[in-house]
Amino acid sequence: MVHRGPDDEGRFTEGGLSIGHRRLSIIDLETGRQPIHNEDETLWIVYNGEVYNFRELRAELEAIGHRFYTRTDTEVLLHAYEEYGEECVARFNGMFALAILDRTRHSLFLARDHFGIKPLYYHESNGSFLFASEIKALLEWPGLAREPDEEIIYEYLLYGWHEHRPETFFKGIRKLPAAHYMVVDESGVRIERYWDIDRPGATNEQEFPRQAREFGDLLEDSVQRRLISDVPVGSCLSGGLDSSAIVCIMDRLLKKSVPESVAIGERLKTFSAIYPGEHLDESEFIDSVLEATDAEGNFIQPRHDEFFAELEKFVFYQEEPFVSTGPYAQWCVMRDVARKVKVVIDGQGADELMAGYTPYFFVYFQQLKSGYHFATLLREMLDARDVTLPFFRNYLSDRFKPGRQVEANSLINAGFYEKFQPDRRQRHQAQDLRGRLYEDVFVHSLPALLRYEDKNSMAFSVESRVPFLDPRLVEYIFTLPPESIIGGGWNKRVMREALTGILPEKVRRRRWKVGFTTPEMAWLVARQDLVNDIFNSESFRSRPYFDAEAVSEAFDRICAGEAEETLAIWRALNLEIWLRVFFDQKGERSN
Repeated sequence: MVHRGPDDEGRFTEGGLSIGHRRLSIIDLETGRQPIHNEDETLWIVYNGEVYNFRELRAELEAIGHRFYTRTDTEVLLHAYEEYGEECVARFNGMFALAILDRTRHSLFLARDHFGIKPLYYHESNGSFLFASEIKALLEWPGLAREPDEEIIYEYLLYGWHEHRPETFFKGIRKLPAAHYMVVDESGVRIERYWDIDRPGATNEQEFPRQAREFGDLLEDSVQRRLISDVPVGSCLSGGLDSSAIVCIMDRLLKKSVPESVAIGERLKTFSAIYPGEHLDESEFIDSVLEATDAEGNFIQPRHDEFFAELEKFVFYQEEPFVSTGPYAQWCVMRDVARKVKVVIDGQGADELMAGYTPYFFVYFQQLKSGYHFATLLREMLDARDVTLPFFRNYLSDRFKPGRQVEANSLINAGFYEKFQPDRRQRHQAQDLRGRLYEDVFVHSLPALLRYEDKNSMAFSVESRVPFLDPRLVEYIFTLPPESIIGGGWNKRVMREALTGILPEKVRRRRWKVGFTTPEMAWLVARQDLVNDIFNSESFRSRPYFDAEAVSEAFDRICAGEAEETLAIWRALNLEIWLRVFFDQKGERSN
């Protein structure tokens, strides 16, 4: 397993197993060097991440008789495996990808956290088993043929799907799914799921005010646990509900002088991307949070010239194509974070857990209609009309403008399209709110966001922590009835109620979500010459995936205002850069 970071390097070989690592040290900087072993050296562990309940687990294990020689959470995980076996991972509250060499059982045990916050890739071939926290590490293996996975490429170009199944864009390299563990021994490879949420869920019968109080308590405790660190901790701040909530709670914990807040320092440092003059700029909301707290604001302004100058480097660190230029804003923020702190708290997961995107309203409306709750449906449609009607009008406008739509399938090489189209199955999404949220947490949305988060933060040796993905909090949210998630025309209803008096009202009652993104098409249009050079290049035109003439013509029409913007253009551009970096250059020029 490869651990990214600049601190030190080590190597351990046992029975043909080779484990190389580079560590970003967060807890126990003196004695925490990996790999770590148990008392009789029959178990050895390498590990990437943080487990926030390790102190409770350590006390439990010490009471049973286990002895420790470090203060790390790493050693706690090892002894938990020694005591509880494979099911130990269900006890961990945190983010982790771990590998344990069990010399007694002659086996290798690997596991990934409940939501896949930390990556774990693997490859099997010719009797060899390789694993790493980065795809680039596996590509160095001489026995691995470097080939793109064309079916994954097809789904990405046509639908924008990625991170939705174990396969990666590299043929033969897979990722261990979230909430799963793997055992590798002489009999082969066994993969098991160790945790899940009951999708139908048990309805929480408590009164809504009590639900909000309990939600607020769980969220505050989750944030407090994620402050545990021996290095400085800060927070991202986009101005949206989620990151603003985290900043306000961190500020509150600092003022209460809870022991964990010592890692914040005298004043909380926040980090934001802004776009002065752009419609997606959220500076006014960021300012509201900073005014309501004693936090220090640090601002960066991503620019298109910098984006294109380091595009290959950015793609190299992301390792696989991404759906838009949005992750670049986070890349810029993490670079700024690294100058002042080593750990940052972020708000990923809240949108998927509590219906943060406008389309969730329509899922809920359909659920009410299917259940014949017509009075509630009418009331909710009226209460949410200022959000849903503009969205619906834009949707209809885009659908019914003859000649202005660029269809993704027309940009794909006809032969490549036909190669997979006959066997393609459309994505079937749940038609109820709880089911849709579950799918977006584990399949459709959150996995991609977590990949961006991890790659962007670790590129600058920063550890990013996400308190909304505390298993206890997530399990609680999935017990709530739909009306506690969407109600009275508000999404994230229980969260908004819980943060009354904590968040500035301007933020707590925000109706429109901007999202952490960039002025993408404006950037591409601003560098139309460079983008056209790529689309007209010999490499782009020789790929078996693109209809190069159609892509170039569609982009020119968009630049001229004759066609609607489409992410399909970006996907073609991104895939071409990815192919250049990892296959034409083999990653050699992008370090």
